Amino acid sequence: MTNDQTPAPAHRGPELGQLRRPRLTGEKRDEVRAAMADAYNKDKTTSVRSLAELHEVSYGLAWTLLHEAKVVLRDRASGLRKGSK
Repeated sequence: MTNDQTPAPAHRGPELGQLRRPRLTGEKRDEVRAAMADAYNKDKTTSVRSLAELHEVSYGLAWTLLHEAKVVLRDRASGLRKGSK
């Protein structure tokens, strides 16, 4: 308890400025999955993290969507090394 005798929040949530994103389901999920897969396959320097930021989803969800789209993920930084094709 704090000094003013109000209980401290038991978990983090909107009252502390952390808003949850709505679930990505249905057609919207299919659209985002297809867009991410196309972008990842077209540009060899695009990272999973940059796609997650672009589509406003977590890194974990971006990885899951690419996996669902059967995209073969590149090695880390493979598009950034000199001499890569």
